[in-house]
Amino acid sequence: MINIYKLILMTDNIIFQLSEKTRRILAPFKAFIKRRASGHLPYDYLVPAGPYQEQWDWDAFFMGVALSAEVSSESIYLRNWTLNFISNAKPDGKVAGCCKSNV
Repeated sequence: MINIYKLILMTDNIIFQLSEKTRRILAPFKAFIKRRASGHLPYDYLVPAGPYQEQWDWDAFFMGVALSAEVSSESIYLRNWTLNFISNAKPDGKVAGCCKSNV
């Protein structure tokens, strides 16, 4: 019978290997989610990939969290996420769920 300690170590090792493999696979795609500031988005921003020129609310936030967890300097995108939404707030305080760069 395998003791619980060995089972935990084996599980941790498998999880570590999977996360490392996932990082290597996804690394080349990071460049596709970063966009330079333009138009109504005065700060660099993140998109969920594709040809989009707009910042989405929770998509950009959670991508920023994931990037900053890996590399602390990438937390700038969380700051930019906030500043882009603040700069696009309406006078009544409402903010759209999506801020377009070229509206």
